[in-house]
Amino acid sequence: RFEQSMQNTFSVMGATQSEMEMLKNVAKEMGESTRFSASQAADALYSLGSAGQTATQAAASLKGVLQLAGATGSDLAFTSSTISSTLSQFNLDADKAGHIADVFSKAIGKSQANMGKLTYSMKYVGPVASGLGISLETTTAALMQLYNTGYGGEQAGTYLRQAFQKLASGTDDLKKKLQELGISYEDVNPQTRSFADILNVLHENNIGVSESIAIFGEVSGGAMAKLIEGGGDAIRTMEGL
Repeated sequence: RFEQSMQNTFSVMGATQSEMEMLKNVAKEMGESTRFSASQAADALYSLGSAGQTATQAAASLKGVLQLAGATGSDLAFTSSTISSTLSQFNLDADKAGHIADVFSKAIGKSQANMGKLTYSMKYVGPVASGLGISLETTTAALMQLYNTGYGGEQAGTYLRQAFQKLASGTDDLKKKLQELGISYEDVNPQTRSFADILNVLHENNIGVSESIAIFGEVSGGAMAKLIEGGGDAIRTMEGL
């Protein structure tokens, strides 16, 4: 089974002879040093290759995938796909897979997050967050707050994405609404201020549900009101992981 899994991996990646040897060695090493067998490690490499990773990237990602799957009891193929897509959403190098595993494991341990929710949320919010320079840690921390409030994965990801887009838009209408509430757009511009700072500014200006809906719209206003209530400190929980 190990040899067959490796052959599948080589073919999906179009691996060279030297890459084949390297991948075999990595899978065997993981079989000895983790709770997963070499064959399971080979299956995970296949999933990473299917998600578009090169041999070098997959070798760098593998340990993080096994770490996260082991910590959460998640399916290896699903975990491989989640790690791979999160790396590309946030433009991270493959050797950051272990860091993603740490962030997601911590989120699952400290909130109502689970792998399914995080995967679906990141699909919606990840690329927008990354484009605005909002980190994986900050985005995950905001999602944790939303899950704890009862939002599902797709909802949380969609509402957070809309809030980020609204803040980044800098439209005259947005600036006018903020001005009426005594807030300068520069204080909440995600291009220049951290999301935690933005939440603190809104919190200090007593932005409740109705004001939040006026700023962010019907759909994401309620979700943002929950984040504003918690303030920036709740978002900083994941920083420095």
